Amino acid sequence: MPLHASPSSLLLLLLLTTQCAVKIIPRYSEATRKEKPINAEEAEKQRQKDESKEIRTVREAAISLLLHHPYICGMREFITHTNHHYMVCEFVDGGQMLDYIISHGRLRERAARKFVRQISSALDYCHRNSIVHRDLKIENILISKSGNIKIIDFGLSNLYAPDRHLSTFCGSLYFAAPELLNAKVYTGPEVDVWSFGIVLYVLVCGRVPFDDQSMPALHAKIKRGLVEYPAWLSSECKHLLGRMLVVNPADRATLTEVMHHPFMNKGYDGPPDSYIIHREPLRADELDWDVINAMGGFTFGTPEQIHDELRNVLTSESYLSVLSAWEARREKRRGPAASSSSMALSETSDSPKKKRFSGFDFKKKLFKDEKKVEESVVREKEPLDPTQGYNPLISIYYLAREKMEREKVYGRGHFASSQASLDNNPVASGYGMALPSLQPPASTHAMGYDPPSPR
Repeated sequence: MPLHASPSSLLLLLLLTTQCAVKIIPRYSEATRKEKPINAEEAEKQRQKDESKEIRTVREAAISLLLHHPYICGMREFITHTNHHYMVCEFVDGGQMLDYIISHGRLRERAARKFVRQISSALDYCHRNSIVHRDLKIENILISKSGNIKIIDFGLSNLYAPDRHLSTFCGSLYFAAPELLNAKVYTGPEVDVWSFGIVLYVLVCGRVPFDDQSMPALHAKIKRGLVEYPAWLSSECKHLLGRMLVVNPADRATLTEVMHHPFMNKGYDGPPDSYIIHREPLRADELDWDVINAMGGFTFGTPEQIHDELRNVLTSESYLSVLSAWEARREKRRGPAASSSSMALSETSDSPKKKRFSGFDFKKKLFKDEKKVEESVVREKEPLDPTQGYNPLISIYYLAREKMEREKVYGRGHFASSQASLDNNPVASGYGMALPSLQPPASTHAMGYDPPSPR
């Protein structure tokens, strides 16, 4: 295939040689738009709207191309044409979780537990890479024939920083957090936790917790956050839902609390693995220009601007303080019995632990009183980690570097999957187009990552 081949020819070749899914997104401009604006003011509004859509689409592709997780649908290529964008994604051989619920009805807690552990693993991976999904819902969860889930559609996702706020109010109403409906600024992960709570409720109850034919009434119900729990739910499940579906985001459970909750780990050896490989803290004198050049697709600016901003972050007093505290904690954890296994990606399977059947254990289980989940919750703030979710620039640098390292070993388009990956060989040398280094627009509409003012 010649390098000057058209995007449509490259797309056809890819579809003929691999099994994949394609998302086609129209592009609008003054040249392609059929209806012309009435006046200059309308033309400017339309231009800003088109610019916002373009930023969101390119950012979705940039994020999806970097993410590498067994429970996130991977993207192989992003092809740009004059009139369309083509996102070539991993093919999931099952269907929507929604169809699964419709055909099977509500799930037993044991079956739901497997799915929510996988969802929490994927969300934690995103959050620890400074990415918030913002549109988690049943329709955006696919399930493969092997019984594993894949989260899709990062079209509303964005980068976040723990010390800053986002202000875009987006998502699907039934799964949207109250603070979004109240038009309040937010950090990011807390809105995913609320949506995750709605997903868990749908899995174990077969319906959404807030519903009404009247839109204003539905808004009011979500803002009040009063949830009715069916009698069949266990106390552990109700307690977890009660911690996730909290109207005040400051009091809502963090994802770490969710992952360590007794309901999540019943029958398992511990909380779900987030599948983040070991990282050493980034230093200002270790920046790689090849990695920086691969950080396109975000509103970070030019490679030179990215380099300068990264150096500013890595040499800042706040970063060096966090780095020093992180190294002190690591030294404290180290000891004679320290295992090097913690330095590598965990390869343990997320399968329930099996116990040998015991008639005595069965009798104890039959007659023991149901344990009451502890109501008091002590919220301990996690210490900042310079390698995970500290700053969006640092997180994207790590992801870009890890993608480059994977491609050296596996080739392009290698998906994180429990099943056989697609062909690892690239279709053609130089295939696809590089993601642009977008400048922050004059009017961001809160769509690109344009660092907002600190809290």
